[in-house]
Amino acid sequence: MDLADEHPETAIPFGCRSANCGMCRARVYAAEGDFEPPDEAELELLALFDEGENVRLCCQLKADKPQGQIVIEVIEAD
Repeated sequence: MDLADEHPETAIPFGCRSANCGMCRARVYAAEGDFEPPDEAELELLALFDEGENVRLCCQLKADKPQGQIVIEVIEAD
């Protein structure tokens, strides 16, 4: 979310920044290992939405040294 703060044109919605609301759900396409794996709180919230593979909470994405291009596709709220 720090990157989204620096680039508001990304238009990633958020509410809590702590894996509580799920507003920042997105499909993330990146090289394996680019991001730390989801913790238990993130996994529990994502299970409630059940939107398939590659879905993460943008507020929980932490990248140390990405190896290539990262694509983030925001999931629109119903």
